[in-house]
Amino acid sequence: MRDSRQIVAKREVRMERTQLMWLTLGTVLAMALMFTLGMMAGRRSAHLDPPAVNDPVAHADDSDRVPQDLTFYETLTAPKQPQTAPPAAPAMPTPAGDDAQSALNAGQPSTGEYTIQVGAYQTRAEAQAYVSSLDRKGFHAFIVEAALTGKGTWYRVRLGRFATEAAAAQGKQLLARVDIPAWVIRAE
Repeated sequence: MRDSRQIVAKREVRMERTQLMWLTLGTVLAMALMFTLGMMAGRRSAHLDPPAVNDPVAHADDSDRVPQDLTFYETLTAPKQPQTAPPAAPAMPTPAGDDAQSALNAGQPSTGEYTIQVGAYQTRAEAQAYVSSLDRKGFHAFIVEAALTGKGTWYRVRLGRFATEAAAAQGKQLLARVDIPAWVIRAE
């Protein structure tokens, strides 16, 4: 037997088609009435004179203003002027540091047993971009092309040639002071 308290009476609300049609029609008419009243109120308020507002900007005298020429477009589109001299890299306090500094700034020298490598890239464009960034910092790097078996062609970015490993190590320290990672290697 069923317990009468556990039975929950369900009420089902059913609408017939005519009731649903009248409800939809009434909703559409109510919305049309609200739209019409809104339009009438808007037109009426448009014909009223606006209240006088004390607006200091509206009465500003334009003759007091000085026209300013906007030249940013010409500045941005003008051709880039070449740098006259690259900025100097930080100097080492020791006399041997001057030799390292001059070797780093010399570009691709022809003598010396050691050199400093600062990067290796798979494309010449990447290597050239890094060389350009080093030029802006005052270091004149050069690119050495290396064909590696199984890996293809790599472009190594290097700085200077040094007679001794100690001189190359001082150059590496100079680069470390300006946050440029470097490796001392034997020149090829």
